[in-house]
Amino acid sequence: MALYHYPLMLAREIPDLIDPFRFARLQRVVDGVLPISKLNSLKGLPIIPEGFLEVTANFGIDAQGIFYIKGEIIFNLKLECQRCLQALPCVLSTTFAISPIKDEKESEKLPSYYEAFLLEEDKISFKRLVEEELILNLPLVPKHSETEDCRLEANIDLSGKANVKAVNVSNPFTVLQNLIN
Repeated sequence: MALYHYPLMLAREIPDLIDPFRFARLQRVVDGVLPISKLNSLKGLPIIPEGFLEVTANFGIDAQGIFYIKGEIIFNLKLECQRCLQALPCVLSTTFAISPIKDEKESEKLPSYYEAFLLEEDKISFKRLVEEELILNLPLVPKHSETEDCRLEANIDLSGKANVKAVNVSNPFTVLQNLIN
């Protein structure tokens, strides 16, 4: 029997290429789920290509006539802990308010609550926009919190070489006892 993730089955597919000005004039809403494995520009980052993200984006034109994309992205993903190199489940949430522009000079006229998104063509890759938001919201050094245990102990000798081995720590003073011995 195959197991399916229920929200993924019900969610709509996120379009890849969109015309943000057309979507804004039509006041479209993009709402859906995208698997992390479909994001191509995350290679080299400490992300395990599992999980998904949920996107809700509202397109429109504000009272000043500025085209905008406002929304929220929730990233359900696994990062690679930089201490133990094991999976670190992580949920990141971000809101955004961007304005698509065709020329860099337009960004000077934007109110401070909009972030400029420079268009190279008439259509934008919505996946690219989501990837950039994920990269901006990643922790600099993903690692387990102080209350979680990576189960690693590092011994460094005078030559500067590190010897890392797994340790099962049931008593917090075990590590201190090992250092004394």
